Amino acid sequence: MSAIGGIFHLDGRSCEPSSLDALAALLAHRAPDGTTTWSDGPVGLVHGQFMTTPESAHEHQPVVDAPAHVAITFDGRLDNRTELLRELGIDDVDHSSIGDAELTLRLYRALGVDCVGRLLGDFAFAIWDGPLGRLLCARDHLGLKPFCYRVAPDRIAWASEAGALARYDGHIPPANEGMVAEHLSGIITSTRDTVFRDIFRLPPAHVLTADRDGIRLRRYWAPDLRKEIRYRDPDEYVEHLRDLMRRAVAARLRVSGTVGISLSGGVDSSSVAGVAAELCRERSVPATHIEAFSLLASGALDESPFWSQVVERWRLASTTVPVAPLSAGQLADEARFYLDVPNSPLAALTDRMRVCMRERGTRVALTGTGGDDWLGPSPWAYADLLRQGRLGALAHRLRIDAADEWFMGWPAAAKAALWPVLPPVVQSVVRRLLRRGRPPEWVDPAFAARVDLRGRLARHTIDLPHDSLERYDTWHEGISGSSVYINEAIERSSARAGAEMWHPFMDLRVVDFGLALPADERWRDGRAKDLLRRAMSPYLPQAIAERTTSPDGTHLLFEGLEPEGGRALFQGMTSSRLGWVREDALLARFDRATTLYRAGDRRYAYMAITLWRVAAIELWARAMAVETMVQ
Repeated sequence: MSAIGGIFHLDGRSCEPSSLDALAALLAHRAPDGTTTWSDGPVGLVHGQFMTTPESAHEHQPVVDAPAHVAITFDGRLDNRTELLRELGIDDVDHSSIGDAELTLRLYRALGVDCVGRLLGDFAFAIWDGPLGRLLCARDHLGLKPFCYRVAPDRIAWASEAGALARYDGHIPPANEGMVAEHLSGIITSTRDTVFRDIFRLPPAHVLTADRDGIRLRRYWAPDLRKEIRYRDPDEYVEHLRDLMRRAVAARLRVSGTVGISLSGGVDSSSVAGVAAELCRERSVPATHIEAFSLLASGALDESPFWSQVVERWRLASTTVPVAPLSAGQLADEARFYLDVPNSPLAALTDRMRVCMRERGTRVALTGTGGDDWLGPSPWAYADLLRQGRLGALAHRLRIDAADEWFMGWPAAAKAALWPVLPPVVQSVVRRLLRRGRPPEWVDPAFAARVDLRGRLARHTIDLPHDSLERYDTWHEGISGSSVYINEAIERSSARAGAEMWHPFMDLRVVDFGLALPADERWRDGRAKDLLRRAMSPYLPQAIAERTTSPDGTHLLFEGLEPEGGRALFQGMTSSRLGWVREDALLARFDRATTLYRAGDRRYAYMAITLWRVAAIELWARAMAVETMVQ
């Protein structure tokens, strides 16, 4: 969660210290351990330090190899240090004296650009190679570490946050209206665009190189969606996943002292807590203690009967943070602070927990994020069963799923079964006949046409060979533009709170295993994540291992609109003056959602989600208006 940034003048002009200082100042909230800049001719690097691992306490960035004229600014954590040190032949020194940044720089000197493919972990970095006059930037496989860059004819600048790049030179770029339209529609397809024109994010699993010949992007990794793991003995799946989870959690316990656990009481976070507690007891990791942090809610959101069992079983220190309404204008303040689209009210509630972690002296906390994504089922499993002609199995699964209170409904289930198996030509005809693909009613039609919103949403696909539609959908949703945006927004909030969140289920080894699982290991007779439950049974209280319910916090999303103005938020909108939205449609939608909410009708939930996405863009548009007026 350190801050990285820099500027490279493609025309060879020297980098101005004032520009680097401005960028560093805008990233200072991510750097409680200090900020440093370094420059050499046309390039300058910024590093804001947030120390987490034992090695980071001894590493001062940017790391510069003066004889070789190379330097790096690095944010992240490497999980395969032992293998990399062995590959580089480094075995005659104290490994704790070599930080992850220095290790990455050494690997670059040995392998060049190909070094990125050897790295395992969460990372984003920039390397300046003086002899080649080349900048190399890279982002981890799933985009868990942020990396944005701003392009101008004579330079490229980069930073951990898009808002910092928008502000650092005093010239706020205009809105990227295409990306604004995606946010308004609720479907974010682009993993590269930001809401600013000429400011981009480096997509996950990509490298960027820049020199006097220009800027180039290249994907360095993609999963094999045709691979499937097949064991004769079901227990082999259990042993394989259990081993992977121990390795993934251990890699994230490379922290001196106490590590926090964001513990909800669900299968995922409870599994992480149990594995982490056992590893600490075995003294096989640097971390010595685990402290649970849980939200304390009432009514249907009260999960204390579950997480308290985990705390008791593993005798964990436990801190609770009461769920309380957001303060007035809290998310508007966030939009102004970052000059970016604010987080959702649901995510903002957990900011208090992260602040509590920091106040308790905990810099790193583990989460259960990713368990559903990579080890749970996808509705496109229906399409696989249909395509395979397994109609009895399809009927059996639909019958069980339909009995669940969170069943998607028969129209959506029918679409999940039929739509993926239709040839693209037939899909196109159906869209035209049903007039699908039209922009949402609250998006101004002229605006949607101007930015080609229909064309942008049609990009909601991935071009990878695959044998299983469920496997395709699992990867597609896990790495979608929406997922990348949500991960970045939560990481950004964590940085400001001062507590870094690490996600064992997002370990590439776990992800690769999850993608290759047979469908019946994801879902068995109504039990989602059946394999995970079996593999983690030694770590879970029985009530949690058998738990199939989860609380619905959508009402908090809807209630989160009230501190930002409620209905008044959708009147006199900046977004409307810019020609982006139709206020009349939004007010009608808000009134309808309010009526349903008060009546206890769950149909308000989808409306609440779409209303918040519009509200988030509106709060950012207002922040932009103030910022440009000040300029």
